[in-house]
Amino acid sequence: MKLVIPAMFGEGFLDDLAPDPVRWMYGSLPEEPGGRPRAWLPSVDLAGFGQRIADARERGIGFMYTLNASCSGNREQTAEGQRALAERLGWLTESGAEGVVATSPYVVEMVKRRFPELRVCVSTLANVDDVDKALYFENLGVEAIYLPEYLNRDFKLLSALRRRLIC
Repeated sequence: MKLVIPAMFGEGFLDDLAPDPVRWMYGSLPEEPGGRPRAWLPSVDLAGFGQRIADARERGIGFMYTLNASCSGNREQTAEGQRALAERLGWLTESGAEGVVATSPYVVEMVKRRFPELRVCVSTLANVDDVDKALYFENLGVEAIYLPEYLNRDFKLLSALRRRLIC
């Protein structure tokens, strides 16, 4: 079993992870909308964040950048929003991030089309809670779907998802 954990990037954080089987860390810059309160996120600039991704990679830990906005006011549909997203994704690729965890189907499609080297997973915030939603995202090419935690005991649904999905 390999763990997927939130990145905290505090002093000694990566050293403390050494004995644990961590596959990926996930997180984003504080100005990015996401699932964690900004007060919990590290205070780091773009260069510092990129260095932390590199430090994790040196230890065999991949990094998944969270693009968790469930609604961005359709900003991603504008030229300015698309340009900003493409710039962020380009920076992620250059920084060595393995991929993104996204909520929006549009973001998933953009990453798959323009940045095929990045893995794409679906966030719990997308609330994928039935087979049809899961198949929709799988057909977009995602590698994993993180299910909402309230489904942990819905064994009938979990079994159906396992039977019908490849990701």
